[in-house]
Amino acid sequence: SKGYRQRVGIASALVGDPPLLIFDEPTVGLDPKQIIEVRNLLRTLGKKHTVVLSTHILSEVQAVCERIVVIKEGHIVACERTEDITRRMEEDGRFRFKIAGATAGEIKDALRALRDVSRVEQIGGRDGESYGFSVETRGGADVRRAVFNLCVERKWTLYGMEKRGLELEDVFVRLMDDERTDDSRENARKKR
Repeated sequence: SKGYRQRVGIASALVGDPPLLIFDEPTVGLDPKQIIEVRNLLRTLGKKHTVVLSTHILSEVQAVCERIVVIKEGHIVACERTEDITRRMEEDGRFRFKIAGATAGEIKDALRALRDVSRVEQIGGRDGESYGFSVETRGGADVRRAVFNLCVERKWTLYGMEKRGLELEDVFVRLMDDERTDDSRENARKKR
């Protein structure tokens, strides 16, 4: 099976006890149990070896890696600890709310009208009698109290609220789309 071939490949790479191990998409084609085993192995190997993981599966990066290097067009655009890279990119506040008591359109319009709200999206369809919404705010503003007060004022039921950080996928997309990375790369070229 592919899982056993992966294990044999990893074992043969470890025979000489190398200081550096490079893995390219090590979990592609594996079943969920094998993926967990390979991720655990990579974490264990990382304690004694330098492990480089090349993958487009960002949930795998988040689960295994302590440090991330993002390369765009052959240039490094980010090189940070995994938990720091999302914090650095987080300029906006991100929240999820589950609200009932009005139509999705009415709730969405009311949320949009709140101070510091920059974006509101409905998440999925109706869930029982409630609707889910993703809300982004400018400058990291926390609108949870305002949403709670809005629901009390309108006699809506607030089923849930949570603050969300950026996912690694969001960070990657921002880095790839961000003109600032292009500008910083151009400035680095000029200094040479």
